[in-house]
Amino acid sequence: MNIVKKARLRQIVYISLPLFLLLLGIGIITGWERWQGNPTITQQSTATAVAPPASNTPIDPAITTIPPTATPTPQPTVTPYIPPTFPPDTMIALLGPPQNSTFNAQGTVVFYWRWVLPLSDDQYFSVYAQTNEGEQLLGTVTEPNLGTSYRLTANLSDLPPTAVDWHIRLQTKESDQPLFISDSRSLNILP
Repeated sequence: MNIVKKARLRQIVYISLPLFLLLLGIGIITGWERWQGNPTITQQSTATAVAPPASNTPIDPAITTIPPTATPTPQPTVTPYIPPTFPPDTMIALLGPPQNSTFNAQGTVVFYWRWVLPLSDDQYFSVYAQTNEGEQLLGTVTEPNLGTSYRLTANLSDLPPTAVDWHIRLQTKESDQPLFISDSRSLNILP
């Protein structure tokens, strides 16, 4: 029983000793600064306006007060966005679906592609479909699925049952202009 009490006491000492030493150190530093005459907290004085005397005595013209002036606020400068440069052989390699694949309008399609460079925090991929009604965003991807491969599953019910061209864009949150655009592929949507 005596061994258990010693072990418990040793455990309490090991836990509380670092805290005690930390507090002791803070106390010594604070006391040293005060003893040296360097208080860590300084008092700020504020200027107060003095009202002119209420009597009819003339005010000394040699004493003049200058009204305060407004400090101009600095205007933020806009840094133009400079897009990154890519090696000449860089490309978004489309892996699937194959050219002229056919899908049911009520189904889904999985788009696969490969991009060998890492994405920065502000970059993402967008998959677009081009129909007779215009361009439509199918979705965005910010992280690879496996290694350097990416994938997006899209619902086809939002697209008209017709031939649709699709492509992938590498985009950034800093600019509306795409950084890179893949080749286009076609797929057919059946009603």
